[in-house]
Amino acid sequence: MFGVAGETVRRWLRGASRVPDSRLAEMESAAAALNRLLEIFQPDRLRQVIRRPAEVFGGERALDWILRGRIGEVAERYEAALAYQG
Repeated sequence: MFGVAGETVRRWLRGASRVPDSRLAEMESAAAALNRLLEIFQPDRLRQVIRRPAEVFGGERALDWILRGRIGEVAERYEAALAYQG
């Protein structure tokens, strides 16, 4: 999702290397989008939902969008699709 090797992420988590500011901003944005998704779906349900092809993503899975770094758009589309019409 962030275009870095797993070992790079492990070094960040261990504190062995500094997370670049641009990556940190991406992670914070992704975390905010994940929190928005968790307001819509329960955690156990979210795992199922993102793995299922959906019309709102042109027949793709939300997971595919997330892996391409588009988690914010995933949250926006689910919010719009599931918003109650007043």
